[in-house]
Amino acid sequence: MRNSSQTVMSGDAATPTPTVAPQPELSGIHAVPPEILVAILGMSADVEDQTPRTPWDEERRVGGSILLRLARVCSHWRTIVLETPSLWACVRVNSRLWDAARSSTGPKRVDYERLYSRLTQTLHRSANHPLTLHLHADTENSASAVRLLRFLSLSSDRWTEAHLSLASNSSCFLSQAQGRLDQLHTLGIDYACTDDVNPPFDAFAVAPRLHTFQFTGVSKYLPQIPWEQIRNFTCRDYDFSYHWLPLLPLAKLPEGGNCVLDFIVWDARLSSLQAPMECPSGSFSLTLSTLWADEVVRSEDDNRRPAKSPMDIFLDAVSFTNLHTLVLWTITVPPSAVFVKTFERLANRSDSSRSLHRLEMSMGATGFTSAELLSVLLLLPQLQELTAVDPPEALSSQCLITDVLLQGLQSLAICPCLRTLRLTTLGEFAAKTLVALLTARASEQFRFRVEIVLLPEHAVLPLASLYVAADAIEPPVSLVVDAPNM
Repeated sequence: MRNSSQTVMSGDAATPTPTVAPQPELSGIHAVPPEILVAILGMSADVEDQTPRTPWDEERRVGGSILLRLARVCSHWRTIVLETPSLWACVRVNSRLWDAARSSTGPKRVDYERLYSRLTQTLHRSANHPLTLHLHADTENSASAVRLLRFLSLSSDRWTEAHLSLASNSSCFLSQAQGRLDQLHTLGIDYACTDDVNPPFDAFAVAPRLHTFQFTGVSKYLPQIPWEQIRNFTCRDYDFSYHWLPLLPLAKLPEGGNCVLDFIVWDARLSSLQAPMECPSGSFSLTLSTLWADEVVRSEDDNRRPAKSPMDIFLDAVSFTNLHTLVLWTITVPPSAVFVKTFERLANRSDSSRSLHRLEMSMGATGFTSAELLSVLLLLPQLQELTAVDPPEALSSQCLITDVLLQGLQSLAICPCLRTLRLTTLGEFAAKTLVALLTARASEQFRFRVEIVLLPEHAVLPLASLYVAADAIEPPVSLVVDAPNM
């Protein structure tokens, strides 16, 4: 064993002199900068955000069990975990599991009041830090949902993001949040309506910083929102009727914002609107599907008119004042015999020939053809980006992206400003047609770009020869192909 001291000999006397103990190396744990350690701890705790299945899972998530286990690593980590409010500032609660806890029995019983205590402690540890709230409280007549809504509303002055799943008869219990939402900027509501008459939903009528709103539910029951400041609006209604078109807040949205609508239509009788609604959004996305794809819709007062699809009806009901991006998707929608005329009316009303720069279309297996798409593109001389998508379930005869489309786009009379072409395709076109398109669109002013995604289990392209041919084109062009089969 090594001696802890050295002996200095001076004559016959021996005088022991103490030695200085070697300094231990700095621990790797302590060497990590606090801001990086907080980020690591936060990402580790995110594992707990997976959907819990039992009241026991809910208790662990609400109480931050992973963070508390990480706090046991060392005193330094414990200090960081318990004294960093941002680690506790995301609250996720599911009232269904609280209801289950009330009725749980046996050795795995979860104490209901302990759940409440865990939630209270988590909010206390978050101090005054801005909160992100995820509350699932969509059970009708749930005492737990009501209690959670009332309790969490007390901290609404700290909400910056709130994502709520609510039953219509419980929305009124958010009233304590009204007028206290000064920090809220992002709101998501999944609204389950079971009655024809619902209580007023005005808790979010005043929220000075709110700019993003996502709604899923029956659109005629949209809550009161400061629409004039909502720059990003998403509405998903899977039971939509065209009788509710006038209730959509499209005209109230601010100029230049983003609007995304995703509807499953069950009643597509013609709207009784006297004039199209004006929508000032700069980017507009519409996805429509139905449960009756084989049916057609005709005007009630003129059976001689051609069949109109839900897309025709919707586009005839709107007008845009400053549209630069348009996305149109259909899924299981009846075919339209008049879509090109419908689009022409929309383009003329909205002056899209001047303003529209980006167009994305996937018309499903509706019979919409390459020739019809070319007719639409003729109306858009300022278009710079085009995205076209073949539906995976389409037959080769129903493909939108064909030799006809690529040959038509070789003409600079169609979209002369086109810079980027994105195609998700079954590959129902010849490689030489694609090369001819690249050659025709090569420009000295900009590099024309084609991006292709080949759908799996379908035809493939001779990529090697395609790339060689594209590289030889002058002025230079760009070709990118994502081919899962290759």
